Amino acid sequence: MTSKAETLAREKKWALPAGIVAVAGVAMYFIGQFVGSSGLGSPEGSAEILAAVSEHKSNVMLGAAIQGIGIAALSIPLAFLFLAALARSERMRRAFILVAIVGPVFVGMGTIVSALTLTSVSDDWKGDATAGVTKCFEDSASSENEATGTSGETGSTGASGAEGSGADADATGTEPSGSATSTALTEEQKDDCRDEAADDLRNDSSTSGLALGLLGSGAIGFLIGLFYTALNSMRVGLLSRFWGSLGMAVGVILILPTLQIIAFAWFIYLGLLLAGWMPGGRPPAWAAGEAIPWPMPGETQPDDDDVIDGTAEEVEPSADELEPGEAGDFPDDDGPQGERRKRKKRN
Repeated sequence: MTSKAETLAREKKWALPAGIVAVAGVAMYFIGQFVGSSGLGSPEGSAEILAAVSEHKSNVMLGAAIQGIGIAALSIPLAFLFLAALARSERMRRAFILVAIVGPVFVGMGTIVSALTLTSVSDDWKGDATAGVTKCFEDSASSENEATGTSGETGSTGASGAEGSGADADATGTEPSGSATSTALTEEQKDDCRDEAADDLRNDSSTSGLALGLLGSGAIGFLIGLFYTALNSMRVGLLSRFWGSLGMAVGVILILPTLQIIAFAWFIYLGLLLAGWMPGGRPPAWAAGEAIPWPMPGETQPDDDDVIDGTAEEVEPSADELEPGEAGDFPDDDGPQGERRKRKKRN
């Protein structure tokens, strides 16, 4: 552990920059989200997403880059808090700081690679003309025809009807099987085929596995690093019990996209705390340079244990409360109390 002077000097130098980075990182995430979704509308399903991305690839990549940098930047305030707790605790392990740093960085990189995969795949998306979509249409139509006992070529007509339709097809130059396949499907079945083909395109991309690996490992590292840092920061008194417990919960919340807003709110608080912008100031452990654990539930501060309301005047016990031999401890003053003590001595 470093000395108190070194700890306080380091924290005084880097606390404000770390706090600013925390707030800026959260801001960049939401700015990137806004930029990336600009012009996309509200696509539903993988096929609609690819179609929208193909027309706004530059916005998607720019937004993902801003988001990724913002998430990766959160490793700086998290590492700063880790080192502050480490300087005040003998129980922490320095090696865990790598997890706290690598986790957010990997998530940020995974966000960028995932967007790169999406924009790359969008170039291969041709709508219903995409090979995967056409094949799915044909397979689905065949399955429907087998279920109803009809043939994809004859439809609901007999053999003679098939010959006639075939002749008509030859004369007109159309493809009865292709048009019949597409018209035989419901719109819901077509949407399923489009989404399935779009998912296959993304999964077959060479960068898809890399994006999933970065996001998965980064999320686990982020979870562990945040939980460990918040827990020990609360133990040494750098975070209050509420914010320390919330930070531990945030580590778990990170794997739930719908609740990630709580995680970003926690980092905003951390940024304001490090920068010294919180109205209530920092907990005492920051200025002391050493651990000042919070009292356990039910305990009170030592300074308040012996405080009794009232005046500071001395109260002498009555004669009835005195033990034999104790009366000599008081002066033989005059007055009723003095007379009673004298009579007690004579007796």
